[in-house]
Amino acid sequence: MKHVRLHILLLIVSSLLYSEGSSQWKKIADFPAIISSIYVKNTPGGSKAIFVGLDNLGLFSSFDNGKNWIHDSTISNDITQYAIITDFAFKDSLVGWLSLLSDFSDTVSCCYKTTNGGISWLPSGPNRAGRGIYYNPISDRVCVSTWRGDLTCSSDEGATWQDYPISSSNGYALTSRSCLYGRIKN
Repeated sequence: MKHVRLHILLLIVSSLLYSEGSSQWKKIADFPAIISSIYVKNTPGGSKAIFVGLDNLGLFSSFDNGKNWIHDSTISNDITQYAIITDFAFKDSLVGWLSLLSDFSDTVSCCYKTTNGGISWLPSGPNRAGRGIYYNPISDRVCVSTWRGDLTCSSDEGATWQDYPISSSNGYALTSRSCLYGRIKN
């Protein structure tokens, strides 16, 4: 199932990058580990920024439609091994977050933040295993769902975090690869 998801993500990224005037599929990169997440966003210059999370190897980024790749050393040095970047979310062209699942979840932040469009990332979250991350523009909150089955949110771009037990939240929370919680209050 993981490989099917990976191929679907690669097809989506490839179609975004090469749908303009090209009908041929082209390989844009080879990575040294399994891809766990991909995020593509437009940049002010018109090209696409691509962020690729790899199992146990951190983050690779491209700011020129996949022609050149940068391995982010901050995240890689923090996690060293046994970590997966699970998701990305951006507030605007500069501010964004990624969620991180690590075997060392009590000592590694579950969230990293960028304020420069993904050029650099710094820890910005509680020490938990992050499953997914979402930015809500209406409430101006970023929320991380964790493998422990809870939701933690920030209303100040990650400076402080508050836990929300699933029993008090409306909506849905994916807390593992096979478990979806839902609650809609009437």
